Amino acid sequence: MKIKRISLTALISVFGFSVPIASFLPASALVLEEAGGRRQEAGGKKAGLVVGVVEPSLSSESEQILQKMRSLFQTSPATLELDLELKALALKHAQAGRNEQALKIADTILYPAIRPSIYAILGANYAKLGQQEQSEKLFAQAVGITRDFLSNEFFKPDQALLLGEIALHYSEAGKQEQANDLLSQALELGESIPYSENSQSISILTGNIQNRSTVLAEIAQRYAEVQQLAKSEEVFSLALKTIQPEKNANSKAATLVEIAQRYAQAGQPEAAVEVFSQAFQTAQTMIDGPAKGRVLALIAVRQFRAGQLTDRFQPTLLTKDILAQGVQVANGISKPALKVQTISHIAVAYTTTGKAEEGLALLQSLKTNSDFDILWKVQALAAIATEYAKGGEEKKALSVFSEAVTTAQTIQIRQAQSLARSNIAVQYAIAGQIERGMEVARTVEIEQYQKKGLWDQIAVAAVRAQQYEQALTITQHSLSLVEANQLSLQGMKQFSQGEYQGALESMENALNQYRQLREPQGEKATLAILGDIYTALASYPQAIESYQQSLALAQTLSDREGEAEILTHLGYALLQIDQYPEAIELLREGIALRESARAAGDYTIKTYGFSQKYAYEWLQTALIAQKQVGAALEVAEQSRQGLLGELLAEQLSNQKIDAPPIQQFQQIAQERQATIVEYSILHKPAATLGKYWLLGAESGIEETSSLLPTAAILIWVIPPNGELTVRRVDFQPFEQQQIDSLENLVALSRDTLGVRGRAVISVAASENSEQQEAAAANLKLQQLHQLLIQPIADLLPQDPNQQIIFIPDDSLFLVPFPALKDASGKYLIESHTLTTAPSINILALTRQQQERVEGLSGDALVIGNPTMPLVKIRGVSEATPALENATQEQQASNPQGIRLAPLPGAELEAQIIAQLLGTQPLIGSQAKETTVVERMPRAKIIHFATHGLLDEFVRNITGVVTDDGVEQITDLDSDDTTRIQEPGGIALAPVNSEIIAVQYPQGEADGLLTSLEIQQLKLNSELVVLSACNTGGGDIVGDGVVGLSRSFIIAGVPSVIVSLWAVPDAPTAELMTEFYRQLQQNSNKAQALRNAMLLTKEKHPRPLDWAAFTLVGEP
Repeated sequence: MKIKRISLTALISVFGFSVPIASFLPASALVLEEAGGRRQEAGGKKAGLVVGVVEPSLSSESEQILQKMRSLFQTSPATLELDLELKALALKHAQAGRNEQALKIADTILYPAIRPSIYAILGANYAKLGQQEQSEKLFAQAVGITRDFLSNEFFKPDQALLLGEIALHYSEAGKQEQANDLLSQALELGESIPYSENSQSISILTGNIQNRSTVLAEIAQRYAEVQQLAKSEEVFSLALKTIQPEKNANSKAATLVEIAQRYAQAGQPEAAVEVFSQAFQTAQTMIDGPAKGRVLALIAVRQFRAGQLTDRFQPTLLTKDILAQGVQVANGISKPALKVQTISHIAVAYTTTGKAEEGLALLQSLKTNSDFDILWKVQALAAIATEYAKGGEEKKALSVFSEAVTTAQTIQIRQAQSLARSNIAVQYAIAGQIERGMEVARTVEIEQYQKKGLWDQIAVAAVRAQQYEQALTITQHSLSLVEANQLSLQGMKQFSQGEYQGALESMENALNQYRQLREPQGEKATLAILGDIYTALASYPQAIESYQQSLALAQTLSDREGEAEILTHLGYALLQIDQYPEAIELLREGIALRESARAAGDYTIKTYGFSQKYAYEWLQTALIAQKQVGAALEVAEQSRQGLLGELLAEQLSNQKIDAPPIQQFQQIAQERQATIVEYSILHKPAATLGKYWLLGAESGIEETSSLLPTAAILIWVIPPNGELTVRRVDFQPFEQQQIDSLENLVALSRDTLGVRGRAVISVAASENSEQQEAAAANLKLQQLHQLLIQPIADLLPQDPNQQIIFIPDDSLFLVPFPALKDASGKYLIESHTLTTAPSINILALTRQQQERVEGLSGDALVIGNPTMPLVKIRGVSEATPALENATQEQQASNPQGIRLAPLPGAELEAQIIAQLLGTQPLIGSQAKETTVVERMPRAKIIHFATHGLLDEFVRNITGVVTDDGVEQITDLDSDDTTRIQEPGGIALAPVNSEIIAVQYPQGEADGLLTSLEIQQLKLNSELVVLSACNTGGGDIVGDGVVGLSRSFIIAGVPSVIVSLWAVPDAPTAELMTEFYRQLQQNSNKAQALRNAMLLTKEKHPRPLDWAAFTLVGEP
């Protein structure tokens, strides 16, 4: 179902400013309250838990409290929720005849569009009292606001519904002419609402899903309520007629349920039964298990509520039978996560329909397989507990709440546990247990800037429970938290600017406030940052004391990620005062915590690699200081362990392969008769703890993806005889040349080479400019040689045919090692045969892959210059030659995508190589993605001569995955899609030339073979050559680049040749052709590539033209 989003512009037009939504609270969509139910319900209070609805009796003191809260809530994420609660309270006063109190509350509501309902009912009340002037004034205000503030096209459904509501109150006031006029206007608006399949919106006033049919049904209800029954039936028929062409069963069934509910509320139970039956029959046609389960739960809940309206409502299907079918559907769902979500919906539906025991039993029997499964279960338990509370069963409610809290504690992923605790805290408050809610809220670990939103939600719940003084106290707590956050932010900015004393003062003040507020998360974070500041001041005893206090709080809060970070920084502080054994112990402990968190899913691959990096670096430093050189190399290898190693190990032996000990490293070098060179980059420390707990999007501090300044490089060398040597190279000489990090040096070297996309490059340049560019390139390549090769030159083999295996670290994966130049001007490739690998451990696994595919039969598969697909490219500029001269403006004006440019040189390359390999190339439309993917598993050698893309393209998918694994796709530019930047794709021919690549994530028809699709293949090739742009790149993580090269290794290929940049067509074709000629004479792929590079260099001397390619894996 496609749900429209509320745009910032639209919100400003209605409310005068944007509405910040509390992003930390999950939109669970559980059927406890159907969409918008909570917004419309009126709160009540009795001793203990909330029971039923109590007529309010608002004292002047309570009025003052509410007005003060309203002023304090001006910028709260929960402002809309508070206004809706105030609306419910005002309506209760109006219904009880307390008109002045209702009007006072209405006038304090910030959002104008929420007031018309109150003004309309008050207009009717004053008319009945004979106060016509006041009545007309209020009716005029209601109509005026509805027309003025809901004039935006997006709010047409809300405007129509409000006009219908006002018409009802006009009728109650005896003003039938005005009522008829407004109903006609509402009907006209309703009929003009655009209707397209799957297109619905969400009411900003009720939260209900609405479309033309649902709006018409509510207008029909209004006609019935003013006794225009014939007109009501006419409009109801129109609503049903509108929905009939709908082909999406999910959307159609949900709309029918809405119409059935309106029939019931209009006093037509027989018609309601008929439409509920239609909704049920429509649900039977649904093939999407989770959606079907949710719709059945919705039908059951709405039927139950319709039955509460009148005894005349006699459904053909009993609620218990509908829910039983829902359970049956849920049990048939194959995906465990979707099964858990569906069961959670149904369990809450049981509770909402008066069968709480059945719902609870269903949940308790639920098997959870992941932390997010547990999160769904916790949300359902909290919802059931709240239902018990509403029914007056306090003991049961508290018991289920306790179960929810205990269950939440089993969640390992920090973010998921925070969501679970946030949900419990708010549900406690809704149930009237404000103190318990506050107690849980204090343990929620979210950014302090989001924490205010949680407290405001609890304050709103207190208003709902009519606990006004407590609501005000919570609101003031929330504001005090903001002040503490501002002090923390001030301290962080001072720290980042080098104002250490000012930073200390600000953070100490913030610490005191957090302690007074009993906010342990803020206290923990502030103590950690104080430790960072003291470390920067070299006041290590004070730093250690701050870290230890912060660590104790993290352990008390079961904050594993925070504990790991603090242990790392504490270990670094101990390292600075030469307490090496203690530092080693703490750093290892922090690393182990992160490893267990990653295993539980608490880190993405990228985040995991970044957050572990400095702990591994400092641990290597400490071990070397203790002369434990072998142990230090083992740690360096451990830092490279990641998804690649795990997937390969699973493929080959179904066992996780741990980093091998030093003896196995030596054995690998000896077996291969190769020299292994592994690099570890060491960085200078900087404050990093603050961003984990204090800094959010609102902080104003810009976060950079750049690495910290480089301190040194460790270079490990293992020759065939196994003698291990490590050398440390200080980066300080390069700092004197205004280069602060190795990352920048690598980037500068690539810039001076003229790296750009693959195309025929014909840039006219003067002789002087060419000489200047060559001189700049030589300088950077010599600097890299001086840093990376010269310190170990005496340890490298003298035989140029003996292999050197480089194990780069981080940005070194992008270094063109063949082009590194010594002081005499000699390139490294002239003296050595080179390959690369993500880690020594991966070498052991690729060797097993090589043994697996050896002897297997297969042909060569050669693809060149396919008919290019349409793509959506992120960050397009004129420097992206993969596009057919597409500028940023051109792409913006062409939402259907830009076609990649053809590669005539790649076509010629493919034809020559195919002839050498004895096969026919796939050229143009022959190179369809479907054809290529079908042939790849049978190919011995695969050669791609086409475009390669990194993370430039954008894949848009919705978050909805059906039970059969099909992801529902919406428009490429739709606001309700999730954007995923995939690290790598190979351009092939689409089945239809007008298909936009990556619009269809499961399809092999779009013409873009992505890295994620490659990983799912089972290949038997000995070699894959990616003669395309940037195929060796991608996001850099611990176990190598996340891109095409890694994907092919995961798919089973032991050897992959990739490019570090896009080489011009002509030299690429020559180099690749020569490579295959050499390979026919010498099966050693590394030596064949070296010889091809040397021969190409003679004709094309620029490194740009011959040094881009590298062999990853087996030689």
